[in-house]
Amino acid sequence: MKKLAALNKRYKIIGEYQNHSQDQATFFDKTYFGATLWDLYLVLRKINSPWLCSQFDIGHATVESYRSWVVGLELLAPFMSSLHVKDFSYQKHDKGWEVKMEQMGDGMVNYPLLFEILKKKKIQVPITFYYGYDIGDAAKGPDIMSIKNGLEAFKKMLKIWTS
Repeated sequence: MKKLAALNKRYKIIGEYQNHSQDQATFFDKTYFGATLWDLYLVLRKINSPWLCSQFDIGHATVESYRSWVVGLELLAPFMSSLHVKDFSYQKHDKGWEVKMEQMGDGMVNYPLLFEILKKKKIQVPITFYYGYDIGDAAKGPDIMSIKNGLEAFKKMLKIWTS
């Protein structure tokens, strides 16, 4: 990743690593670097380059570590160059619990706490908004109301950060 940071510098591109939770179905088959946040922190701290940063994904951070994502955010804050937002809940199935993407504000992500921390730390980064829940399909077209409702719910939560 150090070579990648150097390449990014050469071309003036800021590279971001998005933390991603591990898929339960492939739990023993793959290693998800960055899922637990601290491993990503150790690498970014060692490289210490403004050309290789963290895209902090609060949804995946919450899936992976429910309440202790706060510790990961504290570690990654100096390396954070964007925030990726989404929401989810757990649904029980025959084979156990699975992640189900939800409309912003309907899931388990603690956005008030996230924005309180970001405000306290004076972190101001671009936000990417993810619609991982059903918003229509190619045959019927997008469900504009679902998209609008998700965005409006997020705007209300965002006021905590910006007020």
